[in-house]
Amino acid sequence: MLTCISPLNVVEQRDKCCLILDLRKVNTHLVVPKFKYEGLRRVAEIIQPNDWLFSIDLKSGYHHVKIHPSCWRFLGFQFENEYYYIRSLPFGLATAPFVFTQLIKQLAKRWRSRSVRVVPYVDDLLFLCDSAQQAQSTCTKVLQDLKGTGFVINAKNNHPSEMKHTLT
Repeated sequence: MLTCISPLNVVEQRDKCCLILDLRKVNTHLVVPKFKYEGLRRVAEIIQPNDWLFSIDLKSGYHHVKIHPSCWRFLGFQFENEYYYIRSLPFGLATAPFVFTQLIKQLAKRWRSRSVRVVPYVDDLLFLCDSAQQAQSTCTKVLQDLKGTGFVINAKNNHPSEMKHTLT
């Protein structure tokens, strides 16, 4: 049984339309932890001359995170007189960025324990390596890890084999 029915809107982004659940009323009942994303500052701290870089973009990052069934009832919407609920982490939920970032931080922690330099930013991952060989090897291992944890790579925006060599 649904406890909360939120409005569903269509938002045009670039060349496609996206359905966005308006969760403003749900968000008023949430405690949203403060956190910081890693970003360009972190890259500036760890980049080395002659590094090789590659990035990986996760497809629909939030949708990889499943919502516990007891919470589905708070993520409902109506469409053509039928009621539905969201079963994965939705965009628009105030705690979604924190939850997803915490998950990605765990993967980054694992990679860093293997001396991999990585800077995650939401659903994008930037890797910095000492050589082309190391970049290729790291890319292969990271893709295996992501596949093993159920993440899907955004093939349209992603070409992990296209590595960039820095000259700084």
